[in-house]
Amino acid sequence: MLNEYKDGGLKMLDIQSFNCALKAKWVQKYPHDSNQAKWKLFFDYFIKEHDGKFLLTGNLNQAHVAGLDIQDTFIKEVLEIGSSLNYEENLTDIGNTPIWYNSLIRIANQPIFYRKWSHAGVNQAKDI
Repeated sequence: MLNEYKDGGLKMLDIQSFNCALKAKWVQKYPHDSNQAKWKLFFDYFIKEHDGKFLLTGNLNQAHVAGLDIQDTFIKEVLEIGSSLNYEENLTDIGNTPIWYNSLIRIANQPIFYRKWSHAGVNQAKDI
């Protein structure tokens, strides 16, 4: 993250880019069941009414992340970074499209999540 100028001096670290890179790495690691890091427990606490795995692996755009009822700004920023990594406007494999927290699948213009359906194994379009 620190780069040298041609004359040997050092550039300053871009804190905002570094912050986004750290959060992007968290988003990538979060869904793995083997991940038992403390930050994941913290994250789970603040999104307990949502299923974090589907929230971060869904197909949410940033506008719908802003509409979620999550008060913590840190958590919301992590979700926005996740949406910038994961969101696809033109999905090619419709059957494997996630149903939950997908901005392309909405009821009353809001992405959906039905916990009972999810626990019953209905998670992708092909499951319906």
